[in-house]
Amino acid sequence: MKMNEDGFTLIETLLVLMITSILLLFPVLSIQRVIERTQIDLFFRELTSKITQMQTHAILHNQTTDIKFYPQTNMVYFRIVDANVQDNILGETWEIDSPYYELSGTDTKEFAFKKGTGNITKSNRIDINTTKGKYELVYLMGSGRFEIRKR
Repeated sequence: MKMNEDGFTLIETLLVLMITSILLLFPVLSIQRVIERTQIDLFFRELTSKITQMQTHAILHNQTTDIKFYPQTNMVYFRIVDANVQDNILGETWEIDSPYYELSGTDTKEFAFKKGTGNITKSNRIDINTTKGKYELVYLMGSGRFEIRKR
């Protein structure tokens, strides 16, 4: 008597499932890297935009603006300081809460753009750690220029 063999064995089914799982895993890993790279790029673009906005406000509205970086709490404060009332805060608080990037260091750093000219009052740098490496935001004294460099 001969047995009828119409189906797959358990080992054949498990082998097909294992190969399918491995093939489906590759796009997921690739997508994670793209998401990580995009998040870091968007962070630096938004930071550049906010800094430029503060500098432009200092020039156009003839008001001193400043930006404070707090690495301990991973927060950035953007302030617009009126010439008559020094403690008038009209800006915003930006909490950096991403697994892809964070501020580095322990010292609070403040940068001010002079009213009317938009020049920076002091030169310094902010260290930023990302999952793709270390970067630094560098302010250039007097000119109002800044740049983000990979270290």
